[in-house]
Amino acid sequence: MKKNLYDYFYGTKKNQKPLTKEDTASGNRFVEFWKIYFRKFFKFITVNLVYTIFTYPLFCGALVYLVRHSEGFLKMLSDEAIISAFPWLAVMTTGSIEILSSNFAWVGYLLFGIAALLYGPLTAGYFYYLRNSAREEHVWFSDVYTKAKKNLKQGLLFGILDLVIVYSLLTYAISYATGEGAAVNIYQFTKYLAYFLGILYFIMRFYIYTMIVTFDITVMKTLKNSVIFLVANLPWNLWILVITVAATVVTFLINSIASFILFPMLYLTLVHFAGVYYAYWPIDKYMIQPALAEKAAKGENSAEEEPLFKD
Repeated sequence: MKKNLYDYFYGTKKNQKPLTKEDTASGNRFVEFWKIYFRKFFKFITVNLVYTIFTYPLFCGALVYLVRHSEGFLKMLSDEAIISAFPWLAVMTTGSIEILSSNFAWVGYLLFGIAALLYGPLTAGYFYYLRNSAREEHVWFSDVYTKAKKNLKQGLLFGILDLVIVYSLLTYAISYATGEGAAVNIYQFTKYLAYFLGILYFIMRFYIYTMIVTFDITVMKTLKNSVIFLVANLPWNLWILVITVAATVVTFLINSIASFILFPMLYLTLVHFAGVYYAYWPIDKYMIQPALAEKAAKGENSAEEEPLFKD
């Protein structure tokens, strides 16, 4: 039977039989990850494009924030080498600033406010899509919306936390201290400590959003469990960082419009799915399976659309 590259990646029935869970199961997490990733590649691109569009105002807001508060970033944007290598960056930044300086500034602020409110719940729905993909279960594109609505409160809370942390790190990135003395040393220590904690939180996010679409537990327990998994799953967490750095290098250190195209196609699909995939299995082992065993012992049925565990 003739094989078609599109059918292989998308898993359609047009020219070949779709791969099943048994076909991709090798017992090797590294191998399984790439099999699933390439099998669902085009579906990931589709959902990531939608996710990128809805979060686009936040990215523009970050650029405007950097321009207005960082002389170094503004100088970088006026560098001809940067402009020629990343023309989309200059266009997005100048366009955003012009909108906020015009009579239509309210439109820009409104879009930013809507994106800030939608970001957390949308991320929860998006991670639900990735979680089901990681465990080779069917998921509809519309599930992103339904799960975002269902996890509105916790999604909103963690979304705001994400944004606060990101903009705090941006503030540290553009600030500096001159001179010598204890005050300067303390500032430098807190700055690098903030970077380190930001990296840890970047990993914790994958556990946080996966747990809030899987369990009905408190915010504090979600944070506590994410810290535990941060340590318990350390080798794979380091691997997630390696994938993130590699994707960042490939995406942003190549010139021209390619980096703009590769951002939703490569960076978001690869980094997000890798994070959810390697975060899900310890959650499954230490939380889902015990919860299912407890339900089975009580003679309860576990409905897929309902939280597996309540606390």
